[in-house]
Amino acid sequence: MTPATIRVSVRPQADLGRFFDTKSCVCQIVLPAGATVASLLEASGIPDDLPLVIGINKELGAKDSVLANGDNIDLLPPMSGGGKDCC
Repeated sequence: MTPATIRVSVRPQADLGRFFDTKSCVCQIVLPAGATVASLLEASGIPDDLPLVIGINKELGAKDSVLANGDNIDLLPPMSGGGKDCC
């Protein structure tokens, strides 16, 4: 790894693991320095229009969030449930 790159840990949740070539729950990804979540998603083949909840170091993130070396990224599909007609 050179200073021009960063390494981040990604934990894809639910079926998002299909975009990562690993059998582990945590993927190590090397990206160019200055990369954003959007560039991570693009590099992983995740469609831009796929709805996601993004966590960066246990804080809510966004697709335009700039990543830093050592960041921990959680990718989750949005959850829904419990409408007024459910009970």
